Amino acid sequence: MDEVQLTSRLFQCFNEKPYWGVPALKALLQQPDFWLREVLKKVADQIKEGPYANMWKLKDSWKLDKDEGAAPGAETDGEEDQKPDLGWDDDDDEEEFEEIM
Repeated sequence: MDEVQLTSRLFQCFNEKPYWGVPALKALLQQPDFWLREVLKKVADQIKEGPYANMWKLKDSWKLDKDEGAAPGAETDGEEDQKPDLGWDDDDDEEEFEEIM
């Protein structure tokens, strides 16, 4: 599967459970070890010590407060799409442009 699909599936996995090991993700997602780890590094951090050592958790930068909605890549139930703030004014879409010939 391509990177976008794999990333989306990883978000779904981390939405179900906060900690995952590579063997469990490999079995579930049926992806090669190298490819899985490459994409996993972009969305998750490996835990180095403690009870979850060698497992992975979603990076804090991808986590959202429960009030803000689901994690990126998660399915929504008909809710309005949340757009990232790019610093553009949404009202710009409503401007009328003069046609030049």
